Amino acid sequence: MPVPTTEIVIINSNDSFPTPEPLLSTFKQIKTLGVNPSFYTGVEAENPKGGFIIVQWDSYEQHQKVVKSPSYTDVVNDLKPVLSGQNPTGTTEHKIYHVQFSGPAVAFDQPVTEMVIITLKDPGNHGAVVDILSKRSEASGNMLVYGQTREDENKYIIVSGWPTVQAQKQTASKPEVAAALRQLYSLADEDNLYSVTLTKGS
Repeated sequence: MPVPTTEIVIINSNDSFPTPEPLLSTFKQIKTLGVNPSFYTGVEAENPKGGFIIVQWDSYEQHQKVVKSPSYTDVVNDLKPVLSGQNPTGTTEHKIYHVQFSGPAVAFDQPVTEMVIITLKDPGNHGAVVDILSKRSEASGNMLVYGQTREDENKYIIVSGWPTVQAQKQTASKPEVAAALRQLYSLADEDNLYSVTLTKGS
């Protein structure tokens, strides 16, 4: 049975990250290839040049089939001037991850999405880290989900949804959550933490 795969593109633009409309409009071209993935885009709360493009594919195999289509190159080329903003000769830096999350990523539809990228301090820590994240996911009512990246099996991406950034900070300060975080970061290093408000394409 196909396993849904989420493609996460993290971008540092040479200009202010574009508003959602032109990005989502460009990505609609993918639907002409006979697939219907969900798209999200958004700007980092604390960095107007940083943003995200998130695509939820039915499976990694479906994603790869689309990527190999000649029409997909047209979509990527159309994205370049949108991302370069007022400086079409400029460049953008980006990282791409592919993740099979532990459950539906409903956090993407919340007012604030927190995304944390961690890397295991030791490959032997997989089991303990998954145990911690699984318990946090259950305690959150599955508002928090997690998964390994295909690019690096020692790297995990954790996403959670919140009504506000303040609500996230208040929850993180609770004794039981703080204890779980201390335990987690004794086993893994935090690479990045982002807060973003995402807009979903139609």
